[in-house]
Amino acid sequence: MAAAKPYSLKNSQWWREQITFLFKGGKAFSNDAEHQRILIRLVLAVSIPTLLIFSTMHWYIDHHALAILQTVCLVFLTIAFFLAERPQWVSVSEKILMACALSIFLALIVDGGVEKTGIYWAGIYPFFIFALIGLKQGWKWVGMATISSIAFIYLWKANGYPVAYTSGQLQYFISTFLFYSMVAAVFEMLRERRQCELMEANRKLKEARTAILKSNEQLEKKVEKRTSELRKSYARLKDEVHRRKEADAELAESEKRFFQAQKMEAMGTLVGGIAHDFNNMLSGINANLFMIKRETDAMPKTQERIKGVEHLIFSASDMIRQLLTFARKDHIKFQNFDLVPFMNEAFKLAEVSIPSRIKFRHNFHDKELWIKANGTQVQQVAMNLINNARDAVKSSKSPQIAVDLSRFEPDEVFRQLHPELQLPAYARLSISDNGCGIEEEQLSKIFEPFFTTKEVGKGTGLGLAMCYGAIQSHGGTIDVDSEIGRGTTFNIYLPLQLKDESRLKDEQTSAVVRGNGETVLIADDDPILGKIEKEALQSLGYRVLHAANGRQAVEMFEEHCDEIDLVILDVMMPLMGGVAAAKQIRKIKQGVHVIYITGYDPEGTLNNMQPNRPDDFILDKPFTVDELSQAIRKQLLATIN
Repeated sequence: MAAAKPYSLKNSQWWREQITFLFKGGKAFSNDAEHQRILIRLVLAVSIPTLLIFSTMHWYIDHHALAILQTVCLVFLTIAFFLAERPQWVSVSEKILMACALSIFLALIVDGGVEKTGIYWAGIYPFFIFALIGLKQGWKWVGMATISSIAFIYLWKANGYPVAYTSGQLQYFISTFLFYSMVAAVFEMLRERRQCELMEANRKLKEARTAILKSNEQLEKKVEKRTSELRKSYARLKDEVHRRKEADAELAESEKRFFQAQKMEAMGTLVGGIAHDFNNMLSGINANLFMIKRETDAMPKTQERIKGVEHLIFSASDMIRQLLTFARKDHIKFQNFDLVPFMNEAFKLAEVSIPSRIKFRHNFHDKELWIKANGTQVQQVAMNLINNARDAVKSSKSPQIAVDLSRFEPDEVFRQLHPELQLPAYARLSISDNGCGIEEEQLSKIFEPFFTTKEVGKGTGLGLAMCYGAIQSHGGTIDVDSEIGRGTTFNIYLPLQLKDESRLKDEQTSAVVRGNGETVLIADDDPILGKIEKEALQSLGYRVLHAANGRQAVEMFEEHCDEIDLVILDVMMPLMGGVAAAKQIRKIKQGVHVIYITGYDPEGTLNNMQPNRPDDFILDKPFTVDELSQAIRKQLLATIN
C-alpha cells in the first residue's frame, strides 16, 4: 500500500482518496475467514437470546405482528448459528443475519415496538452492519435499508395502513439514519484504514521475515559450505600431520639404523684391523702344535693338552669370524642340514651347563626341518640365548627354561611386522624362561652393540647383538616378548629348505695325507708363519719353496716352473696379493693348480676378482695341518688327472 499523503484542504487528490475509501473501503482489506466465522457466531449467540426476550415481550404487550416476525427471524438466526460452525456456510449465515436485521429494522419503523422506541433502536443498524461486514459490503445493505424503509413507509401509508410515527418523525428518522450511516462509515473507514496499515505492515514484516529466512538459509548454506571446507581442510591437515608423524617416525628409524650401522662399521673396522694378523698368529700356533704332536707321540697327556689348545684356537677364530659376520665384514659358509637332530645335540650340550634346580625341557614338534645355515653360528646363537635364560631365572622360586622347535607359516600380521620375510615357511626356534623379564623401555635396545642389563663385569653387551646379526645374515629374524616378573621368550625364524635340495654330503677324512716328494711353492708375508708352514710340509714329505710376497712368488715360479707342482698363495700380501700373483703365474704355466689361504679378506678380492678356475681351493686361517695336507693332495690329484 502506498504511503498516505499529508493532509491538506487544498489537496484534491487526498480528498478523492478519502471519499473513495469511505464508499469502497480498502482494496487490500478483508477479514480473516476464521476471524469472520467467530465474529458471526458471536453476534448470533448474542442476537438469539436478545431477540427471544423482545419477541416474548412484544407478544405480551399486544405487538403480535412484530413478535411473530421476530420469532421467525429467531428461527432463521438459530439455523444460521449452526451453519456457521462450518467455514463453507459462513457466507450463508452472514446473509441470513443481514436479512433478519433488515427485516426487524423495517418492522420497528412500522410498528414502533415498546412505547414506540423502535425508531431509536434502528439507528444502530449502520454501525452493526459496517462493523460486521465492512464498508464495501456494508454500503449495499445500508443503501438497501434506506431505500426499503422510504419505499415501505410511503407504500404503507398510501394503502391507508396505520404507522406508529408521524410524517415529521419519519422524515427526521430518515435524515438521522443517513447521518448515523455516515458516522458509522467514517468510524469503519478509520478502522479499515488502520487495519490496512496493519496488514501492510504485516505484509512488509512477512516479506522481511521471508528475506531474513532466505538470508538465514543462504547464511546456513554458506556456513555449511564453509564448515565442509573446514572439515576437508581439517582432514587434509590431519592427514598431513599423520604423514608428518610417519615421516618423523621413519626418519627416527632411519637415524636409528644409521647409528646402528655406524656402530657396526666401527666394530667391523676394529675387528677387521686385527683379524688378519690374529688368524695368522693362530695358524702359526696351530702349525707349531702339529710339530709338537709329532714329537710327543709317546706322551698321551701332552697330546690331550695339545688337543685342548687346538680347540681353544678354533674357538678364538670362530669368535673373530662371528664379530666380522656381525659387523658384515666377512662371508659365512652355509650348508644344508636338518635342524631337528642338530638341536637335539645342541640341547644335550647345553644341558650340561644348566644347574639341576632349573627345569630344562625341550619340545621338537616336527621330525625334519631342513635349513641352509652355518651350523656353528646357529649353535652359538642357541647357546647364548640359553645361557641368558639361565642367568635370568636365578632368582625364580621354580626356575624353568623351555626350548621349542616347530614349523611356522607366517600370517598377514607377521608379514606386516616383518616385511622382509616373504617365504611361505620358516623354522621357529623359541627359547623361553620364567625369570625376571626385561623392562619395556629396554626391549628396543637389547640388540644394540655394548648394551647389557647385566651387572658390571658380567656382560659384554655383544651376545644378543651378535645373535641378531647372525640370524639376519641367514635371511631370518629374531624377536623378543617379555614381561617383568613373568619371563622372556626369544623367537628365531630361519628359512626352510626343501629336503631334496638339502641333502649335501661333504665327507672328509681327518687323517694327515703325506706327500711323495712333490714341490710346493708357498707365499706368505708372515716370515714366522711361513717358516712353520715350510717345516710342517717338509715333515710330510714335500719339497717346499717359500716366497715373502706375490711378486717374489711369481719370480720363483718363473725360475722353477718345471719343478713346481702346486702353488699356495696368501690372499693379502704386500707388493702383490695372491689373486694377482695367480694371474701372472698362469700366464707362465696355464694348468697349475692354486690353493688360496686367507686370514681375512676385507676387500673381497676372492669374490670381486674371479680369474680363478672352479677347482681352485680356498683355506681359511687358522687351519690344521691335516686340512692343509688334504687340500694339497686333492689339488695334486686334480693336476695328474
